[in-house]
Amino acid sequence: IVFASEAHQVVRQLAVGPGGVRPVPNEGIVAEYLTGEPATVAETMWRGVYRLPPAHALEITASDVTVRRYWDFDPGARIRYARDVEYAEHFREIFTRAVECRVRGVARAGVFLSGGIDSSAVAGVAHAIRAAEQCAPLEALTLTFPGQACDESVFSQAVAERWGLPATRI
Repeated sequence: IVFASEAHQVVRQLAVGPGGVRPVPNEGIVAEYLTGEPATVAETMWRGVYRLPPAHALEITASDVTVRRYWDFDPGARIRYARDVEYAEHFREIFTRAVECRVRGVARAGVFLSGGIDSSAVAGVAHAIRAAEQCAPLEALTLTFPGQACDESVFSQAVAERWGLPATRI
């Protein structure tokens, strides 16, 4: 069993791993791709290499292989609070938990910091969590585009300075 984030990584590992398996094209998926309207979720361009659908887990035992959904979005779910501040508190709690489960207990952690509101908020919360645990500081990675309208490096630099984050600018 070989797994990776991208199908091409699996194919590469299979080709160089023990026994060196040559990838065989999955002609059905190639045809779907060429139509511009692929419909298959689990298969990839290579025969025998499969994609795990979002929000699913692969369970392998001595006797079985199972793909099961571990999360689903309920569009009918409603949250009702008496005061507006309670919505903000609820969001803060969920947001903090989401960041915490990604940075707690790891030796090094980083944030792709654009300088926008989303990544800046993640950086601030992650920094606070790591500081409270006395971990190595969060590291910031920023892409810069000097002289272009899309360059947000002034904002990402301000966030990195505010939290004392070591920053790598590319």
